[in-house]
Amino acid sequence: IENWKAILPAVFISYDHPDVRLPLQKQVNNALHLGGARHQIAREILIKPTTLDQKYLQIPEIVAHAESFSPFCAIGVTEKELGKSVLDRMVNIGKIREALSAAKLETPIHVFGSLDTMSSLLYFVMGADIFDGLTWLRYGYHKGATLYRHEFATVKFPATTNVNNIEELCRESNYLYLQDMELRMCRFFSEGDFSVFEWNSDIVKRLYQSATERLGGK
Repeated sequence: IENWKAILPAVFISYDHPDVRLPLQKQVNNALHLGGARHQIAREILIKPTTLDQKYLQIPEIVAHAESFSPFCAIGVTEKELGKSVLDRMVNIGKIREALSAAKLETPIHVFGSLDTMSSLLYFVMGADIFDGLTWLRYGYHKGATLYRHEFATVKFPATTNVNNIEELCRESNYLYLQDMELRMCRFFSEGDFSVFEWNSDIVKRLYQSATERLGGK
């Protein structure tokens, strides 16, 4: 990293080792020193559970130390470690976003493992900003649903489509779908209207209301 010379914009994310768990402050310190003496790089911290017996992030501790994340360009969390249910995960994203706002930070929240037609929207309305995952390479996006690739091809393309071309066609279609979903997110951000999510508008609105009730109606 100290010798990084590429001219493309890059963000360096703290290392995630499956057999290593560290106290939160140690995770912060390690991420701050990523790249050694090189200062002019963008760093993102990927927050992990602090002990090997923990399956989920320790949200109260993260919230209590929100100010310590100010040096980072983004804060990463994995979808699976956010909580045991979709609603728990939405609520926990909301708690992290509220804590960052209280610390006067607008740092993006990056959810690893979430890039599909539903969960990305649910996490977005709770305050998450960046989504990535491999779902778009494995499935097909169609009218708010994430479908098995060949099922997607059946409903999306002519029945005469060469099955050898389905993977490439699916990826191209998904890429366009994600661009449209990003525009819908931007519209929601400016208008606050759940109907912009079209096929998933009702369920996103319902789960958002449930999550905000858990957060105290904020």
